[in-house]
Amino acid sequence: TEVDISIAFDSVASDEAALAKVAAAPFEKLKAIDYALILRTRFWNDYLYKIPYLSNFDMPSIDNKGITEDDAKHDYYVSWALIYASVLPAAPEVGFNYRQVTCGKPSMWDEGAPGVTYSATWESFIGIQQLAYVYPELAWDAYKGLMSLVDEQGRIGGESLPSEKAHTAWVCYQNMPDDEALEEIYPALKRYQLWRMANPRWIHGPHDYENEKDYDFASVLIMDMRFTQKICDVLGYDEEKTFWETNINNFYGDIKTWFYLPNRAAPYQYNVGGTMSGGARAWVVKSLWMDVLDGEYLTRTLNFALSGFNPAKSFCGYSAVKYDSFTYIIYGLIKHGKLTEAKQYLESGMRDVPRSKFIGEAYYNEGADDKSVARGVRPSLFGAGIMIESAFLSNGFFRYNGGLACVNLYDRVTTVENIHVNGKVYTLSVDGIYGTVKVIYSDGTSQTRNAPRGQFVDLNDLL
Repeated sequence: TEVDISIAFDSVASDEAALAKVAAAPFEKLKAIDYALILRTRFWNDYLYKIPYLSNFDMPSIDNKGITEDDAKHDYYVSWALIYASVLPAAPEVGFNYRQVTCGKPSMWDEGAPGVTYSATWESFIGIQQLAYVYPELAWDAYKGLMSLVDEQGRIGGESLPSEKAHTAWVCYQNMPDDEALEEIYPALKRYQLWRMANPRWIHGPHDYENEKDYDFASVLIMDMRFTQKICDVLGYDEEKTFWETNINNFYGDIKTWFYLPNRAAPYQYNVGGTMSGGARAWVVKSLWMDVLDGEYLTRTLNFALSGFNPAKSFCGYSAVKYDSFTYIIYGLIKHGKLTEAKQYLESGMRDVPRSKFIGEAYYNEGADDKSVARGVRPSLFGAGIMIESAFLSNGFFRYNGGLACVNLYDRVTTVENIHVNGKVYTLSVDGIYGTVKVIYSDGTSQTRNAPRGQFVDLNDLL
């Protein structure tokens, strides 16, 4: 039995009879429901026509465990659909005049700041970064909305999560340059990052321990402050850039004291009042992507990252895998020359997200049969980010810095078409056999550059 359902709502109070009339309208005109379906199909096609098209979804470095290229391709498109489905319009009725990119709208997660409880100060920023390649105006609007929530002390209300603030501003800027927007958000960004340096920890409800330090928060803050320095370059804030360099160096010194002990090989994740404890390995070793990590601290962290690494297991043996503990570990492995492991881990994303049958928040390997299980918020933009980033990297597209960049990992030619940057459309073709990358413009002309194996190559000067 098929049942057609129509729902009407209004942002202001309406009487029941008026809403009932609106709800009944689709059934009063012949084929109105069919026409609505045509419009909705057109709506989604218009969006999906704007996302990047990839040539490869294979997993040549690992056992695919029955997941086909079509399965991976399906979840790639589903991930993009989830991101756009999670956009909410501005809500002036609650005093919020910006669009929102929610944590994962169908999940109904609602533990964000008052008035915008569906936006998470982690997942939402990841979604904004992806949307900067499709609808950059929307991305900027949603970003400004979240940054408008930073209070005078530097905190955003609701669940307090690791920082992607400056990073997201930079991706938005690379995809649609706006110096005035950077200048507008800079004071809030500075307040936030200074507050976060004093509070590198998770705060959620009763979990609010002032003497807690968390490596999961501390490492990404250093990465984020690097983007703050890039923003300072654009704005000509030379003294501010030096200020952040001093803060980065001092904060790295704190990290070495908080999470590393001389007589222990592996770093800890937590330090509560001087008492250290373990945590999730993936959340710790994403610190490999910090550009300041050096010497014995780098060696110990890299060894910890590779301990128990097994491509036959879901997510190569890592557990509690979230978006940044997926992508930043891949980047770190590439940076430090572990290309085999990097390829295996990125391919595990294309394999194990579909195996879980859910676009979720965090992924676990469970049971003797090594199930891939999504836990936490479901659906979540984290799972969408994992699926998209793994497919991008498999095809040589490195989008971390916004705009256009590549990384050559495979002995093959890959192509990423339909990359939208600042109002223009580009194709990226990486030839891993000859070590070159070609940027193809919409008029058919192109430029070629060397792309040595395992190196990140920025291409924004060719745009």
